[in-house]
Amino acid sequence: MEDELAKAIIEEAYRNPKFRREGELGDGAVLVTNPLCGDEVWIEATEGKNGMEFRFDGQGCAISQAGAEIVCALLDKRSREEALQLARTVESWLAGGETIPENAGEAVALGLIKANPDRVKCALLGCEATRLALGDVASR
Repeated sequence: MEDELAKAIIEEAYRNPKFRREGELGDGAVLVTNPLCGDEVWIEATEGKNGMEFRFDGQGCAISQAGAEIVCALLDKRSREEALQLARTVESWLAGGETIPENAGEAVALGLIKANPDRVKCALLGCEATRLALGDVASR
């Protein structure tokens, strides 16, 4: 993916999120923070008629908030098992894996951050919170 396209996807996800619900998440939402910068991402995953439904809230840089939006969009309406597996795969890739995951969609744009190790944790917050919201207790 070209850098300019990746930047545009990240910027659009940050500026016009469809899955953000400020102050509307329930008690089942999971919080993940980046201790280096203080960014926060809350993810809520619920069973819907057509698969899992995801919402997020948070505060922090464009990367962490766009990452949460992109992950919610990628996993929305998938089965719990499929969403969990894809979240794990994308998270592993962002954390240093070489092969771009199949079905990664716009999450590929977050790969632009891999060149800047200080920002990778920000990009990973959405994947980590999503895994935990889906009940994955195994750590990376």
